[in-house]
Amino acid sequence: EFDRICAIDRVGFKTRRFRAVYRRDAGEGALQAALKQLAEDVEAAVRDGVNIVVLSDRAAAGEVPVPSLLAVGCVHNHLIRAGVRTFADIVVECGDAVSPHDFAALVGYSASGIYPYNAHACIRNLAARGDLDVTAEQGIANYNKAATAGIVSIMSKMGISTIQSYQGSQIFEAVGISKEVIDPYFTHTLSRVGGITMKEIEEDVELRHSQA
Repeated sequence: EFDRICAIDRVGFKTRRFRAVYRRDAGEGALQAALKQLAEDVEAAVRDGVNIVVLSDRAAAGEVPVPSLLAVGCVHNHLIRAGVRTFADIVVECGDAVSPHDFAALVGYSASGIYPYNAHACIRNLAARGDLDVTAEQGIANYNKAATAGIVSIMSKMGISTIQSYQGSQIFEAVGISKEVIDPYFTHTLSRVGGITMKEIEEDVELRHSQA
C-alpha cells in the first residue's frame, strides 16, 4: 500500500519522496542544516505541483535518521509560514514510531499517513522465529488495528471526535524542550519549562545511531 502511494503520478495527484537523514560526518549543526534543506526542498516541490509529500527516515551507511516527529513538525510549520501548507498532504515512512503516542503525535502535527516499517519488520521477525501464534500478515494487521484504536483513544480523552479536527491541531504541551526547538519546528506548542536544545537532540540521535 505504501509503495502504491509513493508511485502515484496521475492527473490531480503527484507524489515525491524526501529523505529525512543527514551525514554522520557532517559535523556539529548537521541536524539543523538537514531540516532547513528538507523544508526548502519540500516547499519547492509543493510549488511545483507535488501534493503528496513522503518523508522517509530510511538511512544508508554513514547516514543518521532525523527523528520523524521533528521532520514532520519542521515541514508542516515551514509550509504554513510559506503559505502553501493546504496544497499537500504529508505521509511519513519512519522507524522510530512504535507506540500509540508516537502515532498520535505525528497525526497531531499533520501527518496524513504513517508507515511504521521498523515495527512491521519486528513483527515479521517474531513470526519467523515462531514467537507469535499468528502469521506475520495477521500480526501486522492486529498491530495496525491496535495503533489506530490507540490514536482514537487519545483523541477521545482530549474531547475530539473526528480525525480532521485532530490532524495538525498540535494540541500537545511539550515538556523539557527549549524555545529554540519549539519556535521553528513545533510553532505555538506550549512549553512552560524549556529544556533540550537542537545540539542535545543531535547528540542523542547520534548516540542511538552509534549503539545501533
